[in-house]
Amino acid sequence: MGGSMRRLIARLTITAAAIFLCVTAASAMPEGMISEQDRKASVTKDFDQKLQVFADPVPLNEDDLSQSSLGQLKYIQGWSLTSDHHQFGGFSTFLKTQRGIISVSDLGLWLQASFDADAEEPFSNATLTWQVPRKYDNDMKKVTDIESVLKLPYGYLVGYEQFHRFEQVTEPGGWAFTSDISSAVDFRGLTPNGGVEAMTWFGGNSILAFAERAKDIKGRLKAWILKSDRTSDNLWFKPPQNFYPTDAKTLPSGDILVLLRRFSLVEGAGAKLQRIPAETILPGATLVGEDVATLESPITVDNMEGLDIEVLADGRVRLYLMSDNNLSRLQRTLLMIFDYAPDGVTPK
Repeated sequence: MGGSMRRLIARLTITAAAIFLCVTAASAMPEGMISEQDRKASVTKDFDQKLQVFADPVPLNEDDLSQSSLGQLKYIQGWSLTSDHHQFGGFSTFLKTQRGIISVSDLGLWLQASFDADAEEPFSNATLTWQVPRKYDNDMKKVTDIESVLKLPYGYLVGYEQFHRFEQVTEPGGWAFTSDISSAVDFRGLTPNGGVEAMTWFGGNSILAFAERAKDIKGRLKAWILKSDRTSDNLWFKPPQNFYPTDAKTLPSGDILVLLRRFSLVEGAGAKLQRIPAETILPGATLVGEDVATLESPITVDNMEGLDIEVLADGRVRLYLMSDNNLSRLQRTLLMIFDYAPDGVTPK
């Protein structure tokens, strides 16, 4: 199939998916952020469902298979992921662990898998586990729609949309407890599908969090510096037009890398990576990112929502980008790997 036909199909796919969405839409952690009682509570979890994850390689550019760089990124490899499990997909987060990956879906299913990028079949020992306490009513997605995850020394901090809140999770699929951090964030004005979509460590002892939607008259989105004393400082983030933040990670320098996505009827799917200098992140400030790379047709892209960073032994900063297919057969679950080379040279 030629590149032009692929782009036409991709545009029709995005259009159909966007219509669907419009119709259905209505460092160490400081001790003070999680109570001793919560840390000692039960870690009861649901059973792990085994599955197979199939990975089909994808190029960076379907029209130019020789292209291997994009902006300040060098493309390493990528795949379109499918599975034999009927609830695979809808992944809004991504964490790269020492030996594998972790992601969480819009339904509250935690994906864990061993991962070897050099293997013929990169994924093995894959499981899906329901978040507990599990919700069984007709409005399940409204209370299980996990959009952001932050690794803690003793579990995970999880951010939800629809019913906006933070919870602490003991382990993937483990018991979830309401977090005191929720009381430090003013969720007023956020749309149901525009909650805390991205969060990352900042300054060692704080968390920088971004709302996805509800721009003010200046085109800014809410952001917060969440502190260990359960208070927060308000600030703003001004994204590029028609782009919205979906994940964020902290670079070794302390700067913040933000993943943004565009998902529209007119322009189709697109994604950006922007870098926010650490010294600009101050209470009351309006944050503006510097472009690192832009992904749009004919570059391989979908509804990009997950980002993680791994510092390799040789000093390279490796990026992992994952897309959320909205549990739709019209979209793809992509996992793409890049090396970040802001000076145009990657370490050998």
